[in-house]
Amino acid sequence: MKKLELNIDNLFLLWEADNMKDKYLDEWMKNNKDLLIDFENEIIYTGLRKFFKDIAIFTELEKQDLLNEGYSKDQIKLRFNSINNEQEIRLKNLFPNIPIEDRGSLYIELILKMKDQFYKERSDYLDKKIDLLLCTNIVKQKSKTKKKPAEKWYALLYLLELKAKNLKPPFNSEGNFIKSEIEEIGRNRTGTTGQSFYRQIFTITDILKDNDALARSFGRVDILI
Repeated sequence: MKKLELNIDNLFLLWEADNMKDKYLDEWMKNNKDLLIDFENEIIYTGLRKFFKDIAIFTELEKQDLLNEGYSKDQIKLRFNSINNEQEIRLKNLFPNIPIEDRGSLYIELILKMKDQFYKERSDYLDKKIDLLLCTNIVKQKSKTKKKPAEKWYALLYLLELKAKNLKPPFNSEGNFIKSEIEEIGRNRTGTTGQSFYRQIFTITDILKDNDALARSFGRVDILI
């Protein structure tokens, strides 16, 4: 909402901009739903229609959030109707206690305070949405850039599991690794072609009993082989 000094020039300017020359100025002032005129402080407030439109848009966002949380449309309707009814009752109870000559200024004061509170709440809401969006994007980026362990680690873990069970990798009758079967195991464990997994099995098997060689390949670890 914008405010202008209350004078005849500004009134005529707004009157002309509203294309209401076919109506008398005083009739236009009385029925215009976009203006608040504070005669006591000589201020014209414009933008009332946009303010209420912003409230309506924000209300729809809140309803969509409730839908996403699992509330039904009937539950949401009941909830907002209850809130509106409570506010209406409070206003009805308030104004009869206020002298008629003071009700206009009180209404303006209420609208201005509502405006400040609404736009603050909307700003906080949007800040949370932006923070959530940025956080989600960061998580997605981290998941995309997450470094996958080298296949030698998958191969070492596989060989250690076999050793713990007193088993060996697939061999043929001539005592050689069965490449196709080991690659299949590698594909299932690493999600790759399994070729590198096979090469690592072939290499690590030779150094598995040599702690120094194992440390050179994988770094020093406290594992007793």
